[in-house]
Amino acid sequence: MLNNADFQLFNKRARPPLPPDIRLSANAQDFMNERCLAKDPSDRPMARELLQHPWILDSDKGWTFEKSKIGKAVAKTAPKSMSRATTAA
Repeated sequence: MLNNADFQLFNKRARPPLPPDIRLSANAQDFMNERCLAKDPSDRPMARELLQHPWILDSDKGWTFEKSKIGKAVAKTAPKSMSRATTAA
């Protein structure tokens, strides 16, 4: 069942808000907001097209979710059993 916030996002077709401490580059904003989260689903590109976006092509090839700011935040809140499972993989 949708809660009030879910309903409002769905009803307005609004993009989910970013936490205030997260800053995105212009390329990242374009990738997320204008491509992946386009309001009209028919405007969303296929995965093969997204892989050609400058934000993907210019990304740090050594980047990992685990070492990212959000990955570290998730790791702090994840149950211990999940943390062990991801580090063992």
